[in-house]
Amino acid sequence: MIKRSLLIAGLALVACSNPQNDLKQRIENLNNIDSLQIPENAAAFNKALCEFVEKFPNDSLAPNYTYLAAQSCNGLKAHDKAIHYFKMFRERYPDDIRAGDATFLIGFIYANELNQQDSALNYYEEMVVKFPNHRSTPAAQSEIKNLGKTPEQIYQEFMQNDSLRKQVQGE
Repeated sequence: MIKRSLLIAGLALVACSNPQNDLKQRIENLNNIDSLQIPENAAAFNKALCEFVEKFPNDSLAPNYTYLAAQSCNGLKAHDKAIHYFKMFRERYPDDIRAGDATFLIGFIYANELNQQDSALNYYEEMVVKFPNHRSTPAAQSEIKNLGKTPEQIYQEFMQNDSLRKQVQGE
């Protein structure tokens, strides 16, 4: 009788499990620095985030998880997926302060990871226009100025400008 009651209670517990809460728990369990240093855990974390965002877009944690999914994809070098989730974030949460960061990061990934300078320029310019007072706007302006230049070219320009500044200031 006791075994039967335990079996029924166990089945009831399993039947009542909530996939949304299960995913949240899995994400929280994996979301720590030590755990994410292990490639398999980082991939599992990313998979859980992406799954959650796709299945539960109206959950209160969806904005954070969408942004984390984009960052996680980028960290795993899945740059096209990172762009997909950053774009999703911008579309779903345009008033979130991170929408500006997402715009900048899309441009950055296009420029520095995918070598798609025209696409990068579009997002950097959008950043400057749509988010003129955002903390990443000066970086976007700098990226526009240096887009397509080699590190050596940027260094040369910096040295020339620094030399010119010193001449003007009489140093």
